[in-house]
Amino acid sequence: VLTDKSRSNMPSSEHHHNAPAPNLPILDIQTWDTDPEKFAEQLRSACHNVGFFLLRHDLPPELVSRQLSVTRRFFDLSEEEKETISYEKNPYFRGYMRLGVENTGGVVDIREQLEFATEYPKRSDGDTSRLTPSNTSSMPPRPYERLKSCTNPWPDSVLPILRPCTEEYVRGILGVAHRLREAICVALGYQRNALNELFGSSTGQDDDPPHWFLKLISYPGQSDVDNAAQQQGVGAHTDTNFLTLVLQDYCGGVQGSTQGRWV
Repeated sequence: VLTDKSRSNMPSSEHHHNAPAPNLPILDIQTWDTDPEKFAEQLRSACHNVGFFLLRHDLPPELVSRQLSVTRRFFDLSEEEKETISYEKNPYFRGYMRLGVENTGGVVDIREQLEFATEYPKRSDGDTSRLTPSNTSSMPPRPYERLKSCTNPWPDSVLPILRPCTEEYVRGILGVAHRLREAICVALGYQRNALNELFGSSTGQDDDPPHWFLKLISYPGQSDVDNAAQQQGVGAHTDTNFLTLVLQDYCGGVQGSTQGRWV
């Protein structure tokens, strides 16, 4: 979970008013730059003993604030405007997903979201409907490659600022993720660049960029107070990707399960 320098902790559902979350490690990404061995040990301990942590990032505050603000502006648009980039119209499962569509464990999630991912280089013949295979052998494309696309369904007609703002934010996040990945390698006793060839450039601007996936999510307030205990923004789950970075606003709400309890 990402946090900035001005915030020493994040609120949890059990500890309100910014009370410290119990036993939740707080790491500072700049320690990796000044004392890599110390940061790697802190990261190893956090991942091994807890499984998640707060990370004081060094992204420009104005970049983070702008991304949160523009995201809110998108979700404040009319349903008709948001549906212009509906994921139901996108073969790569990118775009806007309206409230009540997503579920976790068979229970409807009280959220709406906007999904983007890596934009891969176009084919040499200019065809944007397909991509250059990741290998030159006669082997058929790997199943997951069907989700690769050259473009995202940006809402340029209704909120053109979202695209440049989000692209700049993603570049910053990829830089943070690159440093964390190197620190994980060191924490496991490997060279910091041990996994680099699997992920490509940290800027995501080469011919074989790392695959990132971004969800911009809005959790509306629960209007049905009587049944609030049975409602969920998103249910308990385990992400299947290598690394998840969560940026939440001051409302809080993110929880993680460790050692048999939620914090």
